[in-house]
Amino acid sequence: MEKTRSKKRKGVRGVIWNKAELAETLGVSLKTADDWIRKGMPVIKRGSTADAYEISSADAIEWVQMCGIARGLARKHGTTFQAEFDQLSRERDFWRGL
Repeated sequence: MEKTRSKKRKGVRGVIWNKAELAETLGVSLKTADDWIRKGMPVIKRGSTADAYEISSADAIEWVQMCGIARGLARKHGTTFQAEFDQLSRERDFWRGL
């Protein structure tokens, strides 16, 4: 991987990763990182051929963890992934607001 661009920015949780840093740090392929972004992983700034993505490390890790929890809850409760993910998101937002 190229020299890291990870940096802190005021108002952003964690450090800012580009897509390659996301993939390398979480041990996945660039295709998987693209799939995650397409499926709703939060990004600070969408990239293009000439401009890199900006992704909050904390938000990305939280999103991956929530996806895993939602999959497990959906299997356990016989519900959908999306229903469980939405409930987790509401609960997270509630607790952040306290």
